[in-house]
Amino acid sequence: MDKNLLGMYDLKIERLKKALERNNMTCEVFNTEEELHDYFKTIFKDQKVVAVGGSMSLDEMHVLDLVRASDVKFLDRYAKGLTKEKNQCDSS
Repeated sequence: MDKNLLGMYDLKIERLKKALERNNMTCEVFNTEEELHDYFKTIFKDQKVVAVGGSMSLDEMHVLDLVRASDVKFLDRYAKGLTKEKNQCDSS
């Protein structure tokens, strides 16, 4: 990729990170899927409860598979046989 285009992306990412932090949100930036997985492996443990709001990006980056294989309670909105009512109303 063109180095000028990469530089533009870096500036946009930095601006987004600062905006999130101004709104009391934390932000981590990863350059590779492997870096992302390594980070998630450090936090997906100890029977934490994890849910997702519906994200194709998480699926495409294989994060959902990582969550399913981790030591967490995953409120899996994509589980087979899950009814619409169960998906929206119950977290048990």
